[in-house]
Amino acid sequence: MPRFSGNSVRVAYYTDVKEREWFLLATFGSQEWLWDTPDVLRFDPESRELAGAEFELPGKFASTEDSARVPVLPAARGQTPRGRGTGPSGLEVGRDR
Repeated sequence: MPRFSGNSVRVAYYTDVKEREWFLLATFGSQEWLWDTPDVLRFDPESRELAGAEFELPGKFASTEDSARVPVLPAARGQTPRGRGTGPSGLEVGRDR
């Protein structure tokens, strides 16, 4: 269930700070950088499947003219992110099975 927290939306199984710490220890993926608030993607180390995500909300929203040019729903691509566990991002896009 997605949850709003401050300026972000979280999609993960933890519900409090203690569970979040265990979640971060039990998964791998992107991390926050010093003085930056990027989106966070965490993966299960065994299955390499996406285990949770946190998305930062923009400080300013697009103008009405710009928003009108964007489709309501993006086209489905039939792929899911999978963790590689190597490289700087640790991300790999794989086909659904």
